Amino acid sequence: MALPFERPRVTRRRIALAAAAAVVFAGAAPAAMAAAAPLAPAPANPCANPLVTNFLAADATKPGVIDLHFFHAEGAEVTYFECASANARRLGSVTSAAGTPTVLRDATTWSCRRLSRRFVATAPKPDGSLATGFYSVRTRSCAQRFDLRVPRRVQQGAMLHVRVADTWGIGEVRPDLCVTPAGGERRCSPLAFPRAVAIASRRFRANTRGRVKIELRIRDRRVRSATIAVGVQSARPVEAAPLVLATGDSMMQGIDGFLADDLGDAARLRSDVRPGTAIGKTLDWLDWSASQAARVRPRVTVMAIGANEGWPMQTPAGAKVECCGRLWEH
Repeated sequence: MALPFERPRVTRRRIALAAAAAVVFAGAAPAAMAAAAPLAPAPANPCANPLVTNFLAADATKPGVIDLHFFHAEGAEVTYFECASANARRLGSVTSAAGTPTVLRDATTWSCRRLSRRFVATAPKPDGSLATGFYSVRTRSCAQRFDLRVPRRVQQGAMLHVRVADTWGIGEVRPDLCVTPAGGERRCSPLAFPRAVAIASRRFRANTRGRVKIELRIRDRRVRSATIAVGVQSARPVEAAPLVLATGDSMMQGIDGFLADDLGDAARLRSDVRPGTAIGKTLDWLDWSASQAARVRPRVTVMAIGANEGWPMQTPAGAKVECCGRLWEH
């Protein structure tokens, strides 16, 4: 799918439409344990029509990596797979104490080419069957992955230093760095980021007087650009793009990616997703949202929260109200 990296006109309507495009996947509740029996072998392809019995969740809120959380394994070894083109790629196995989630940290990395990711996890049950969880998550594209730093003005004949930072911090990517001198043709060459390398740079001599255009491109799509004045008056600094804050619980996971892609370089997107917080537990969103606004100072805030609510709420008078009657709803 072609992603709109070129600068669109940012409006509140565009932001709202992008936010509404998110899709959230959830697993089913775990099945009850039965009497002990010989353990059944794992299926040849756990991605082929998995029978979901347990809850699996993917946490893609840390830039560049995905954590996988499997619930109610009850001390059994959990094996994790990624499903790609109906094939299963084994990511690893983890065992945790009964009663705690089984977490595979940094199970895999984000990818510029594969944005929608599907995962399966399996664990043997005492009755010989397999506990299985399934989850799908959408990560960001490379639309806002890189930071491009260049000088605004240099003397003719001076050396130009172009610095590019991979904000995901994972490397293993080769964007094209393109240079277009005044009155000249654009020339591009790969800028390699080895694995786990976050900074790459390029130096060249500015021999041609005029304004030089620097572009960073991924698969013929511009993701960052800048202009350098060579031996001439530098242009006025470009006003910073408006800042959009994408926040909420796991409901916002994926929406932030759609927002970043749709807005391109028309806005800067700050993501602050906190899975598992919801409204009724863990985090006081009234206080936290005020803190976010003061710290981030966004032009627009997009929030998704509370689809899985069901915990007791407390009234201003301190009374505990159980879900889900009229008083709880209000």
